[in-house]
Amino acid sequence: MRSLLACTVLVLAVSVIHGQDPCVCKYDGGRDSGKPNPELRARLDAQAARLSRTSAKAQELISKIERGKAKAKDVIVGQRHMSIRLRALEGNKCSNKWGFYCGGLDSVCVGDLLVCDGNKDCPSGRDEDEALCRPPVEAGDVFEGGVYDVDVCTKRRPHTFKYQITSTRKVPYFTNHLHVNANLILISDRDDVESQASLPVTGHYCFARSRLVFYPPEDDRLAFACQFEPTDPTTCQGSIFHEQSEEECLTFVMSKA
Repeated sequence: MRSLLACTVLVLAVSVIHGQDPCVCKYDGGRDSGKPNPELRARLDAQAARLSRTSAKAQELISKIERGKAKAKDVIVGQRHMSIRLRALEGNKCSNKWGFYCGGLDSVCVGDLLVCDGNKDCPSGRDEDEALCRPPVEAGDVFEGGVYDVDVCTKRRPHTFKYQITSTRKVPYFTNHLHVNANLILISDRDDVESQASLPVTGHYCFARSRLVFYPPEDDRLAFACQFEPTDPTTCQGSIFHEQSEEECLTFVMSKA
C-alpha cells in the first residue's frame, strides 16, 4: 500500500515539473524560432481565399437582388402607367365635361362639385367612396419622375421632375377640391453640369378627377398636372401643359419617394 502511494506521488511530481514548461504548439514553428509554421500559414491562406470567394459571391447575389427589385419596380410602374393611359383614352362617360360618372346600370352622372361633399348623390354612393375622397398627397410627400420623351415645351429641359408638398388645406365651402402648396423641383444638365431649380407653386387636387394641378409658376404659362388612380396614391402620370389651350406637351410617370 505504501509503495503504491509513493508511486502515485512520484507520478504527480513528474507531471507538475513537466507542466511548468511552455507548450510547444504543433503549428508555431518552435519555441524561439520566430517563424510561422508553413502548414499553419498554408491553412490560413486557404481560409482567407475561401472567405474572399464567399464574400464575392454574396456581393454578386446582392447585386442580382437589387437588379431584380429595380426591374420589378419598372414593371409595376409600367402597369400603373398603362392603367392611367387607358383610363384617359376611355374619356369621360358623361355628356357634361365636368360630370362625374356614378357607374352602375343607370349610367348616372353628377356634377364634380357634388363629389366628396359629404352627401351621397350617386345611387351607389360612389361619389363619397372612401378611397376616392382620400387625398393622395399630404405635407411632406415627395414625388419624382424621370423624363424620357423629347421635351419640346420647357425652357430648362429637365431630366427629372420632383414636387414636394409643403401644405394642404380643405376649404369648408369647396370641399370637392383640396388646396395644395408645393415646391416644384426641376433637375437639368447643361454642358455636363447639373443644375436644379426650385419653384414655389400653388394648386389644387380635384377629388372627382383624381387629378393634382399646379398653376403656372413662370411667365411661359406652362402648368403641371399629375393624374392619379383612386386606388393607388403612390403613382401618377405627370404632364406639362399650356394653360390656355390645356394641350399637353410632355408626359412622364411619377412615383412617391
